[in-house]
Amino acid sequence: MNREVKDQYPDIPWNVVSGLRHRLVHNYEGVNWSIIVEIIFDEMDGFVQAAADILKE
Repeated sequence: MNREVKDQYPDIPWNVVSGLRHRLVHNYEGVNWSIIVEIIFDEMDGFVQAAADILKE
């Protein structure tokens, strides 16, 4: 994600999104899948909605 978009939407935890992506890509074997499941079921809906709103603009 480019800096301009990150600056325009500071309420989105971009560092968390980036960190999760980094961990999944570079440390696949060390991923705690319980945490991933928790993220998917508890936190993804809000992020997906925020991303969809950004794309609508």
